[in-house]
Amino acid sequence: MNKLADELLKEILAPPLLVADQMFADQGSTSPFSRVTHSASDVLLVCKRWMRVATPALYHTVVIRTEAQAYALNIALTRNSSFGRFVRRIRLEGAYGQYLTPPIVNTMPHVQHLCFTLGVYADDKLGLAAAFKVWPLQHITLTLCQPRRARNLTHKKLVQQLCTAIEASTTLTSFAFSADRWYNELSSHDDICTALTRCTALERVSGRQDTYYNTHTRLSGGLKALLMSPKITVTIFCTQIPTFLSMDHNSDLMARIQHVRVQQQNQDVAHPVTVAEYAPPANAFWYPMENSPTDVRAKIWTRIMEFALYQPSTVKRSFWSHGYNNSIFCDEHCDLKLASQCLMLSNELSRAVRRIIARDIVLRARDRVQQYVTLRNKVSNVFIHRLDISLPYYSYENIEDTLQELLADETSIKYLTISLTLHSTNLFGWLRTTAGSVLHLTLGGRITFGGSDKVEVKTMFDGFDRLKELTWNLAELRLSAGTKRELLLPRLERLTVSVCHSTFWSSLAKCSLPKINHVTVNFGMRKAQPFFESHGDKIIHLSATNGMRQSDLDLLTNLTYLHLQTSIRPSIIESFRHPKLQTLQFGWMSSTVRLSRKQKEAFQCLLRGQQQSPKRAFAMLREVIVKEHNGRMIWPTSERDVRKSDWPDMATRMAEIGVTVLDAAGTTYRERMTLEAVSAGRPLTTGVKCKRKVPPNIVVSVLAAEDAGEDGGGPAQQDDGGADLDGNDEDEEDEFIQEADSDDSYFRG
Repeated sequence: MNKLADELLKEILAPPLLVADQMFADQGSTSPFSRVTHSASDVLLVCKRWMRVATPALYHTVVIRTEAQAYALNIALTRNSSFGRFVRRIRLEGAYGQYLTPPIVNTMPHVQHLCFTLGVYADDKLGLAAAFKVWPLQHITLTLCQPRRARNLTHKKLVQQLCTAIEASTTLTSFAFSADRWYNELSSHDDICTALTRCTALERVSGRQDTYYNTHTRLSGGLKALLMSPKITVTIFCTQIPTFLSMDHNSDLMARIQHVRVQQQNQDVAHPVTVAEYAPPANAFWYPMENSPTDVRAKIWTRIMEFALYQPSTVKRSFWSHGYNNSIFCDEHCDLKLASQCLMLSNELSRAVRRIIARDIVLRARDRVQQYVTLRNKVSNVFIHRLDISLPYYSYENIEDTLQELLADETSIKYLTISLTLHSTNLFGWLRTTAGSVLHLTLGGRITFGGSDKVEVKTMFDGFDRLKELTWNLAELRLSAGTKRELLLPRLERLTVSVCHSTFWSSLAKCSLPKINHVTVNFGMRKAQPFFESHGDKIIHLSATNGMRQSDLDLLTNLTYLHLQTSIRPSIIESFRHPKLQTLQFGWMSSTVRLSRKQKEAFQCLLRGQQQSPKRAFAMLREVIVKEHNGRMIWPTSERDVRKSDWPDMATRMAEIGVTVLDAAGTTYRERMTLEAVSAGRPLTTGVKCKRKVPPNIVVSVLAAEDAGEDGGGPAQQDDGGADLDGNDEDEEDEFIQEADSDDSYFRG
């Protein structure tokens, strides 16, 4: 590395320091930087040469999330104003006018992209007025939309400053509104839309708009003027295309408006995908892979179409938001609308699409079973990946022969769900040949056998030699087992029981189950004691419901992960003891601010149990996992949320006893709101004059460069902005390019 030129070293060090455009310009209501768990600026701690060479990439993107970070940036640019010439993008998640003063703004003359929020508080001090005048902005992105803040005078003043800057700008080419799912900022800020129409250089505007009107007469004046502007291309993210744009007399309007349809997912916005345009081939009769064998072409085209069609769903499908799917093809993992269009491309692509959409089959009516049998006869080389047969009792009379025909030739199923009513034992005879390759099997409904609800456990499970996961939802089926232990389900690892008869547990206790390690019990915890007595030493992961007792834990000698579901009383935790338990998960949901009553009680019981002497309740406990409400993070995502949230204090109390609190995503709380002064014991001084004092727990974290390694005396690194970073600067000038000033190492929650 010592012999590498600075230009090569810069290209090597730049990737971990740069911030992706999609992350920097994220328009959702939650900052993506609140989920980052590492600091990319650590790479600059290696030596002074790395620090000097990588400084332009470090300062290329600046993200300010707290007052402490704005304070640290002020110090860095006050000490060495040449660092500001490297800045090209700034993301401000608040108003930091007391630190972004005009002298500091003037040190950053090359900022081209500004991402900030209009959600400011009444006591905030604005500092963007000078920035709008100095920075040659080409792109402006609004983010962190919070409607409750849009009612104070500070917000109105900021909007006025923004509108004035937009009208006066000669460089602004694109503007993006924030894209919260439940708030249409595109139509609510009529004054911003009006200002955008008066910008001479503006070319593109984008925003989220889910509330549309059927006629032009009901559109607001600014939004209507923006949509009708011939020089501006508007991109609108929406869940449904508006009806008024499909009228014939609005053809000119449709040509200028680009609609990107997004699904109702956990993400706040979907970014459009830009596809490069390629010139058509010179030979109009050219056929791809015409010299390849037919089976090879089929595999290649199927693989290509997978990327376009097969998309795993991020949210559970519901009837009220998606409607009822009356097709045999599952739309949770495949875009059926796009697939129907691809069927008309060519015969070869049509066959590839049919093979893809036939992987996930859902049969919920008798006629759908007949439809699928017909499809199997028409399309060859179809390999089902997931099959769900959920038929009501009235549609299953005299249909056993059809199901036998359906399951007889299937050997590629990995996920099989059977929920139906039968009166014969033939079902499991069919499944043995099919489920020889099944990895996940779900049984539900009501299965009876010739008037008797009792069946031998060997008859039920014999032949399922490759079954790895079993979900049982049969409440009335009774099992029986002999006195001899049976070698059944040799590869079963995960068992989930929703409802069952008490004979289910006692019968499984007579099976060997050599690889069972993960058990979920959703009902009848006390009935499972015979099963725990027989297989308790193999179980390492248990999800328990109401009825959990200390005697059950005593049987699970190797248990390391315990999930307590919502039905369990929190007070029972204080009576639990286990020497090997490492992870404890709470099923009670909470918000991002306050602990729920059950969670608070559970943590208090856990603290009392862990603080007992001489022996703690859970000697090896290392993690506590908390379930979030609606998939949101429990950790505060903004500076003000830290003061209101109960979670940081609870995480600190648990850390004192050696236990880490995690959310469901595995993220822990990182104290990045406060910055420490470590500058050789010297007090940090700055020329910033603030009306409001910086809180005593917020000081600047300044990490000095290591003295070992390169002395940094090589040629200066030249940036395209014309700023030189002198390699022979004083050490104190190099101290401010670390964590406090990092592009993506500012506070992330």
